[in-house]
Amino acid sequence: MKKLHIFALLSLLAISIPSVLATTEPQKEASDAEIRQKVVGVWIVDIYSTNGGSIKGTVTIVSDSKFISKATVTAGDKKQEMNYEGIWQAKDGYLIETITKSSSKIIPVGKVTRDKIIHVDDKELVFQTESGKIVTRKRSQ
Repeated sequence: MKKLHIFALLSLLAISIPSVLATTEPQKEASDAEIRQKVVGVWIVDIYSTNGGSIKGTVTIVSDSKFISKATVTAGDKKQEMNYEGIWQAKDGYLIETITKSSSKIIPVGKVTRDKIIHVDDKELVFQTESGKIVTRKRSQ
């Protein structure tokens, strides 16, 4: 009976150790080529601020290094459409975007952003902004 308990315990350890190791391994950073391939698509922008404002819209990233963003900014009773376009590149693990056309003074032409890609796959894009904020976007269906 004692041998059966030891065998059962060893069997459970053999099954669970690979699972624990798999979840604790650090994620490999995506290469620039992987980022270029995986970021292409339509991403949902859905941001809420603590003061009750929100930004809702989409960012469409096209494979020819262009992007288009359309969003509605809501603050209290006021709503403002905000549309902008630009070019993008993946370099050293960052998504770098340069605004080339804008309908808003908030995001002027010439503005450049550098966001560190933390994770990107078929469903989710996670990045860290220059100010340190972690942003998660879901891919549009």
